[in-house]
Amino acid sequence: MKACSKCKNLKSFENFYKGKMYKDGYRNICKQCVKLYEEENKEAKKEYFKKYRELNKENLKIKNK
Repeated sequence: MKACSKCKNLKSFENFYKGKMYKDGYRNICKQCVKLYEEENKEAKKEYFKKYRELNKENLKIKNK
């Protein structure tokens, strides 16, 4: 059992994504909280990556070759 650092509920390890950089091998935030965060920030992330692609157009062309 592990407590989610966002919702503070105790959940089994199957409710957490794996994460190599964490001591126990699982992320600190449960799958439900991660999905909720992704839904809430979908537009902001979309804008961020659009700006990133515009600013790094040449580097991305080289990398994708």
